[in-house]
Amino acid sequence: MLFRCYATNAIGVNPGIINSGDTTTITLTVEQGATGKIKVTAPDGNTNWTNAVGKDINIVGSGSQSWTFPNDFETGANTTNVGSYHVEADISGSKFYSTFKVEFFVVPDLPFGTLMAVVACFGAFIGYKKLKP
Repeated sequence: MLFRCYATNAIGVNPGIINSGDTTTITLTVEQGATGKIKVTAPDGNTNWTNAVGKDINIVGSGSQSWTFPNDFETGANTTNVGSYHVEADISGSKFYSTFKVEFFVVPDLPFGTLMAVVACFGAFIGYKKLKP
């Protein structure tokens, strides 16, 4: 998801939806130099992590910087909880926000549903043929 704050200041997360245990890339783009921290808050609202030492926001001039969550964040950062994770970049007193979702792996229901409908039709037909006098 990408939320724009000003003309070119933005924070984005790609991909915006991941499976439990996967990683995602957080990218901050600014129109002028910036320093600060990024914080990611877990779905429970109480657990949060900041970028690890040496991974602070440090953009000279205009440009962008990216981090991989949870690899570039402090020890213990993870994507094991299902739900929405909130990302907050605090640079020079300005805050930028984004989110990403962690979902539980689900079998796509369209192919499975189609298969079940075909099996049910054949089962009903065979049952009708066997029970018909």
